[in-house]
Amino acid sequence: MLRLLDDTSKQRCADSIYAYPKNLTAIDLSSNQFEGEISESIGILEGLYMVNLSNNNLIGHIPSSFANLTQLESLDLSQNKLSGKIPLQLTQLTFLEIFNVAHNQLTGPIPQRRQFDTFQNSSYEGNSGLCGDTLSKKCGHLEASPPSNFEEDNGHSWFPISFTDWIVICMGYGGGLIVENLTKFELLSKDVKEQSKKLREIESMNDALKKERDTLKMENDFLKKDDEQKQKLLKENKSEIQNLHDKVKFLESKIKLDKMISVGKHVGDKIVLMRLHLVKRVKLFLLNL
Repeated sequence: MLRLLDDTSKQRCADSIYAYPKNLTAIDLSSNQFEGEISESIGILEGLYMVNLSNNNLIGHIPSSFANLTQLESLDLSQNKLSGKIPLQLTQLTFLEIFNVAHNQLTGPIPQRRQFDTFQNSSYEGNSGLCGDTLSKKCGHLEASPPSNFEEDNGHSWFPISFTDWIVICMGYGGGLIVENLTKFELLSKDVKEQSKKLREIESMNDALKKERDTLKMENDFLKKDDEQKQKLLKENKSEIQNLHDKVKFLESKIKLDKMISVGKHVGDKIVLMRLHLVKRVKLFLLNL
């Protein structure tokens, strides 16, 4: 049950509603077993984009003042005891994407213009008195849209506001602020989590790059050491090659010398033979004389 506030509390709520109507963007009073009617004064909160009064014990008709909430995107009045017709003025809510009045006691035709042509049958189920082209129960012609119940005077809406109205407005205002702040907190928490995740990814990438740099440094040191060993081995091979070259020259010189000695010996032998032959011929010549 809703409980009435005293006059002082009522005045504080009134001042808050008139002072900060545009700050309220969402009302969620679902599943609270509230009783009573939805006040027409809800139409003053023109900054609302979401209203959820589902799963309560609300009675009476759906206020046509909802049509003043031109920014409204979601309206959930399901699981209540609302009666009467769905106001045709609600077709003026061009941003309305979600509309649910299931399981009430509504009667009459379903509006068939603008956004209402996009809503599913599940939005109206549990209302045996409703009819329309999208339902199994058909009905006759639709009534023309009447003008809004609010009369504009110098840019302000005027309507009677009771104690109960202020209770609904104050609770809606407070609930809306809570929902809005919770939504902002959730978005901020999500952003912090994403930033933390990105930071961890950057740190992980940095560690991977550090490991890769250390690996490359080790490979470079190994290649440098291997190159030094190769240079040392090359010097040693050059020294051995030079020694071999010197040995080859020495052997060539020795072979030439041995060859010269061999040739000289052969020539000496021939000279001796020629000398002996010459001596023999001289002896023969002398004998013949």
